[in-house]
Amino acid sequence: MFRNGGLIRISDETTLGNGGNAEVHTIAGIPSVTGDVVTLTIAGTLAHDYSSANTYVSSLIEESNVAGTTSGNVVISAAGTFNANLMEVGNLGSIYQTLTFTFATATTFTCTSDEGVLLPGGTTGNTYAPTHVSVGASYCSVPPACWGGVYAPGDTVTITTIPPCVPVLEKRVVPAGSPAIATQERVLMFFVES
Repeated sequence: MFRNGGLIRISDETTLGNGGNAEVHTIAGIPSVTGDVVTLTIAGTLAHDYSSANTYVSSLIEESNVAGTTSGNVVISAAGTFNANLMEVGNLGSIYQTLTFTFATATTFTCTSDEGVLLPGGTTGNTYAPTHVSVGASYCSVPPACWGGVYAPGDTVTITTIPPCVPVLEKRVVPAGSPAIATQERVLMFFVES
């Protein structure tokens, strides 16, 4: 949870973003653990005074660039090709789903989702960007440059969209001989900007 060089957030706010102070610092040195007390040394100095009551210290994961991606590009066609590298899976509207494009003609297709999302059809000559109505942003964007070769009726392209994500793994370490704690609470907070 706390590591040398890692970021921490120190806060005595009564609610997130209100009623107190909060600041971010870098851990400078290896944290020490004695029983249920963790001692951290930080780079720089605290900008505010904090009491031991109602002050929270949390580790902070900061990702500067998180992007959606695709997986499992399968083309069933004698002469059609698909370049998934040119496809965009956006930050806001995307979900984890497998899309199947089925061609009705050489240039028109229907699209289905394994998540039961009702999607419109499209054409290879226009950017296909169906809207996720709950958030007002597209699930993905498939520009004309993705499509190559010549498709025939019945040809399919199947691809999985993977939304932007940051994995979070929690590991709880209880030192041997630690006394029981009656009430335990853990809160995960996410600050997200797009």
